[in-house]
Amino acid sequence: VLLKKLTASIKAKLFLSFGVISIITLIAGISSMVPFRRLETSLRHIGHDNLQSLLRISTIKESQSQIMAAERTLLIRQLSDQKIRKQNYEDIQIAYREANNAAEGFEKLGLTPEQLVSWRSFQTAWAAWTAKQNELLDILNKQEELLSQGIRGGRQFDRIANQAFDLA
Repeated sequence: VLLKKLTASIKAKLFLSFGVISIITLIAGISSMVPFRRLETSLRHIGHDNLQSLLRISTIKESQSQIMAAERTLLIRQLSDQKIRKQNYEDIQIAYREANNAAEGFEKLGLTPEQLVSWRSFQTAWAAWTAKQNELLDILNKQEELLSQGIRGGRQFDRIANQAFDLA
């Protein structure tokens, strides 16, 4: 009888211990899910939104450099090869298209309020820069008209070329 009570008591203690350990493990597991969900949300924000915004800004910056390089090539007065000149105009159009595609939907990337203010400030500066670049392209197109007529010098050509150079 004593052995039976001792065995039953050990059995009860084991079940009670197992139950307590199970409850503690369940509580620890559930309580650790909240920080992991926060971590997952933060990692998703970093990996998706922040990375996407960096990639888009990088694309815009690269496009701007390509535009400026092509325009600088077009400023060379002695460059008479129409194939090269045409390619540079195409490069400018492609670069603008890539920059606009990168900017599209940028505000939907989950920006912080500070990032949103910076983005809107950038948009204003980009619009002003683009307006100046369009002025330059208009002047370069006038120069192209003269070049297509075989005019590579003279007062009118020099005036247009100097305007383009000053604006650039």
